Amino acid sequence: MSENKKVVGICSIGSGVGQSVISSCNATSLPIITLGLGNNPLAYGQYECDDYAYIPSYYSENYLEKLLEICKEKKVELLIPGHDDEAQLLADNEPKLKEEGIELLASSIELINICRSKDKLAHFFSEASDLFVKSYTYKEIANNKKSTKEIFPLIAKPRNGYASKNVHIVRSREELEKLDDELIYQEIAIPEKSDPARDFYLKNLEKGINAQIGELSIQLVADKKGKIHGRFATYNKLNNGIPIEILPYESSKLDKALDRLIPLIQEKGLKGPINLQGRMTDEGLKIFEINPRFTGITGLRAKFGFNEVSACIKNWLFNVPMQNLSYNKNSAGIRQTADKIVNWKEKPEKETILITGSTGAVGQQLVKILSENKKYIIYTLDRSPEKSIYIHGKLISKALSWNDIDNDRFNLGLIGTLCHLASARPYHTSLEIAESLERTQKIFTKSVSNGIQQIIYASSQSVYGEFHDIPWNEQMIPSPTTCYAMTKYSGELILQNLFYTKRSFKHISLRLATLTGENIEIAETEATAKIARKIARSENITIYNGDQIFNRMHVKDAANAFYSIIKSGIKKNEILNVSYEKSLSLNEIVNLCKKISSKSRSKIYFEFGSSLKSHIMDSKTIKNKYKWRPELDLNKAIELIVNDEEKKVKNEK
Repeated sequence: MSENKKVVGICSIGSGVGQSVISSCNATSLPIITLGLGNNPLAYGQYECDDYAYIPSYYSENYLEKLLEICKEKKVELLIPGHDDEAQLLADNEPKLKEEGIELLASSIELINICRSKDKLAHFFSEASDLFVKSYTYKEIANNKKSTKEIFPLIAKPRNGYASKNVHIVRSREELEKLDDELIYQEIAIPEKSDPARDFYLKNLEKGINAQIGELSIQLVADKKGKIHGRFATYNKLNNGIPIEILPYESSKLDKALDRLIPLIQEKGLKGPINLQGRMTDEGLKIFEINPRFTGITGLRAKFGFNEVSACIKNWLFNVPMQNLSYNKNSAGIRQTADKIVNWKEKPEKETILITGSTGAVGQQLVKILSENKKYIIYTLDRSPEKSIYIHGKLISKALSWNDIDNDRFNLGLIGTLCHLASARPYHTSLEIAESLERTQKIFTKSVSNGIQQIIYASSQSVYGEFHDIPWNEQMIPSPTTCYAMTKYSGELILQNLFYTKRSFKHISLRLATLTGENIEIAETEATAKIARKIARSENITIYNGDQIFNRMHVKDAANAFYSIIKSGIKKNEILNVSYEKSLSLNEIVNLCKKISSKSRSKIYFEFGSSLKSHIMDSKTIKNKYKWRPELDLNKAIELIVNDEEKKVKNEK
C-alpha cells in the first residue's frame, strides 16, 4: 500500500453516519488524511477528523459547486456520503466527480433511486417480493373493502424519512383519516413467536406504539465490482431510531433469504455498503427498508472486527483486493451518549494557560512574555509553588503543586492550553528521569480527560540520537540513545496515543535544540555557557577535538517558540524542530568568547580523539507555519552570557 497519504472526504460529518465513518477510519493505520465536510461548527465528528471544511447544505443550489471547490483545494481523492439525499445527489453527479479525479464510495444511481422508493422495493426486486413487507398508498387502503381487522394495524412513514422519525401506527380507518397520501403505509413485521421481544411488542402495538425492539440490521459490503465480501446481521434494540443494544444474529433462514436477494441487488449496481432493515417473522424475513450506505453503527461493527470502511477505502483508494470480513461472535454492542469539549471560539477574550516547570529557565521567560498580553490568565505547576510565587509574583493567577493535581485540588477543565516544560535533565539519575516521565504521563492523561484543548510539549533534539546525517528534520525516525532522550520520545508517543484514543484536543511536540543562557542552572551544566563563563573569569579550558558543530539556542527564543504557537493556536498535530539557523563549531565558540572577553587570560588546551557527533536541526517548518522569528542567534547568545559573567566578576571584586 502506498505510504503517500490520500485525502478522504467524509460528508455529513455531523450525522450519526458521518461520526461512525470517522470512528472506523480512526481505528485503522491507513495512510489517509480524513476531511470532515459539513455546515455545523459544533458537529461532533468534525473534531475527530484530521481536517475539516464547511460546505453548504446538500439542499442548497451551490452545494455541488462548493463541494468540488473544496475537494480541489484539499486534494480529496475519495468522497463518502453520510446521508441518503446526499448520496443520491452525488451518485447522480458521479461523472463530474470523476472528471476532478474524485472517487465516490457509493452504489449506482439506479440502485440508490430504487432504495429511496421504499414502497416499491417488492416491485423492483419482484423475484424476492415475499421478503418485503407489503406497501400501500393512502387510496388503496381507503378504497379497500376488507374489514378493519383484516387491514389494520399498519405503519405509516415518510417516503424519504430516516432514523424512524415521524412514524405512526394506524389501527383503524378513523386514525387513517387523520393522515394523508404523502406517507407510505406498510404492513407491520411482527417478531416471530420464538422472539423474546414478541409479547412486549404486541402489547405496545395495541397502544399504538411501535416498540423499536427485535429489529434486524443486515450490513452487506461489496467491492468496486459488486462482489460481496462481508455480511453482518445484528439483532437490535433502538431508542428513537438509534440502536442502543446490538447483538450478532445468525440464522439459516436469514442466509437463505439473503442468497435469493443479493444477486438482484447486485444487478442494480451494488458497490460498497448497503443496509437492510427488517424483522424475522413467522413468515420469515420481512424487510421494510434498504439504505445503500454506511450506518450509524458502522463504527460499532468495526469494534467487532468488521471494519467495512477500512476495507472499502483500501479497495477504492489503494486498489487492494477486498478480503472477506468477519466479526467477533462473542461480543455484544452497547451505545450511549458521548461527551466532548471543543474550542469553537477562534479569538476568545481570555485564554487560560497552565505552564509546568515554570521556575525553570524557559518557564520564567514564557511567563514574562505571556504576562505582557492581558488576554492570558497564567497558572503554574511546579514541585514548589512557593518558589513559583517568589519568582513570578503577581504575573500569575495561581501557583499549583503536583500534589494539587494528584489529589484533585484543582479542576484542569478550567485550562485551555497546557505548556508542559517540566522535565528531569540529562544529568539526573535514571530514577529521577523515570519519575519525570510518570509525571508527564499523568498530566497528559488528566488534561485530556478534563477537556484541555491544546497541549504543547517541550521535547528535545536528543531524540534523533547519533545515527542520522545532519541537518535533522522532523521526518527522520528517532533513535534515542540515552535514558533522557528515550523519556522525551516517550512523551511524544504518549501524546500521539492519547490523541488516537480521544481526539478531543490538539497537540504539538517541540524538539528544542540544547538550551543555553545566563540562568545559573544552565550555566553550570551546558557546555557553551560553561566555556563562556570560564573565559570571562580567565580560567583555563581543555577542549576535545574542537571541530564538532554545536546547535545551541538561548532560552528566550525557546520561550518565544512556545508563545508563537499559543498566539496562533495549534494548526496541525505535529512535531516541530526549534533551533537557530546557524550553528558554530567548538573552536568558533571558544574564539568568539575570547574576542568578546578581550581581557581574558584563559589558556586553551586541546585533546584529540575520535570525532564527536555534530548537532544541527532544520527548523524551517515552525518559521513558515507559526512565524517564529528568533530575537537572537548563537553569536548574540554567547555575547550575553560572557557579558553577564563579566558583570558578576566585577561585582565580586
